[in-house]
Amino acid sequence: MRFHFFKSADARKSHQRYGMGGMPCDEEMVEEEIRRFLTGQRRAQMCCGARYYLGQQDILERRRTAIGQGGKLTELENLPCAHVVDNRYRLLVDQKTDYLLGKPFSFRCDDPTLSTLLTRILNRGMMHEFKNLCRMAYNEGIAWLYLYYDRFGALKFRTIPGHQLLPVWRDEAHRELEYAVRIFEGEEQRGKRMERVRYCEVYDVWGIHHFRLDDHDRLIPRAPYATSYLCLDERQTGLREPSNKSSGALLCSDNAAGRNRVGKEQKEATVTHKQTNNDEKLCMDTSLIGFGAVPLIPFRCSGSEQPLICRVKSLQDGLNTVLSNFQDVMQEDVRNTILVLVNYDGEDLGEFRRNLAAYGAVKVKSIDGVSGDLKTLQIAVNHENYESIIAQFREAIIDNGMGFDNRLLAQGRQLNELAIRSMYAAMDLDANEAESEWQASLERLVWFLCRHSALRGNLIQNSSAEFIFDRDMLMDENEIIAACRESLDLLSRETVIANHPWVRDPQQEIQRLERERNSDAKIKVESETNMTV
Repeated sequence: MRFHFFKSADARKSHQRYGMGGMPCDEEMVEEEIRRFLTGQRRAQMCCGARYYLGQQDILERRRTAIGQGGKLTELENLPCAHVVDNRYRLLVDQKTDYLLGKPFSFRCDDPTLSTLLTRILNRGMMHEFKNLCRMAYNEGIAWLYLYYDRFGALKFRTIPGHQLLPVWRDEAHRELEYAVRIFEGEEQRGKRMERVRYCEVYDVWGIHHFRLDDHDRLIPRAPYATSYLCLDERQTGLREPSNKSSGALLCSDNAAGRNRVGKEQKEATVTHKQTNNDEKLCMDTSLIGFGAVPLIPFRCSGSEQPLICRVKSLQDGLNTVLSNFQDVMQEDVRNTILVLVNYDGEDLGEFRRNLAAYGAVKVKSIDGVSGDLKTLQIAVNHENYESIIAQFREAIIDNGMGFDNRLLAQGRQLNELAIRSMYAAMDLDANEAESEWQASLERLVWFLCRHSALRGNLIQNSSAEFIFDRDMLMDENEIIAACRESLDLLSRETVIANHPWVRDPQQEIQRLERERNSDAKIKVESETNMTV
């Protein structure tokens, strides 16, 4: 089996740069890419960000050790070993996510068909998916939105975390996909047992190729072998198992011939659409029509695709270590006092500890006229040192993660609008970069929606759309309301209403004011009429 998506010159050059240009078949190239991805540092950072967000941090593997015989570290199992997780990283991610997408973003576009389509697509459920995408993007550096059609022909969306998907780009700017490989785990029934297996799906411009990964990261084809993105009929869910005699369009050895053959079948296909429950669904008689691009949209929160955990991991680990050490010291209340034994009537210190804990007494004896004795050496634990270090770690996590310090609000300080904006300065700077990346991704989403509309027979003439993010920031309402009141003579009433902190829908608020004004005018006219009579 040979994949057609490796036949382009750009893909060949890309793999030659990695020293894989002499490989005889395309499957081995994909397998090598998968091995490099699974063992690479980038994916390890992605998984680390996801783990730390869930509280599965390195401090949970902590062990108490001491220098033993021969200078080797020996684990001390009889000492307290706390595993305290103060998950400031999760707070940082949630702050950034809610700041950018805590309120649903809005859009403006001139084309009525596109406006209707966006209104139907960007519902509450989709906004929830976008919020999950943003959280994944902060944790892993990149997250993916996959567009597909279900078996009824309805357009659906699915989020894919970054650690599951290996992208192969056409360009160095990472804007256009050559193909992508998704690796995920599942279960299969084998005999009477359920076994964990690794699945692999290769996404290219024509469709999806299905595989299973064995223990040596080799690709094993599995049913349905290959599917189209627009496969609607259950009879079209897969192609026949490939053989030497088969020359299917998705599995042809000649890319040009395959492209011409698919293009011909695309022209012969008939596409219709029907209205069902106020939702148009795609109907077609072939499964060989595509979007014209891989329907995977990357969503990033920074241009470098660096997970947020890379900025604060050492600080988060240091905070957890200090808190765990402090708890260990507090639990070792007996060890805070070092006992000095003189002529102890026993041989084992473990026996001495048990007797002291059980009876509160120690037996001593006199040797050569020297009386036995028990002395103590106090060790003071300065908790102020721990508090100072903990405060420094928490502040450093906020500074390096470009977050918001909500402790300033707990101090009861009276903050004006300028002070609030200065508190949000770092988070606002980080959100600006994230918003610019999201604008590019949403523009790509609009492109796919236009293709979707064209497949239904509705061409969109003007595909431009503007997305407005409503950032969830604290504000001094009194100061903003006063500024709106003072601007009535300088700005239009619509602009003032749109910037009022209590108004969510300016157009709806203007309509309410018009109704109230008409009602007041009607009451005034009726009152004057009654007075005249």
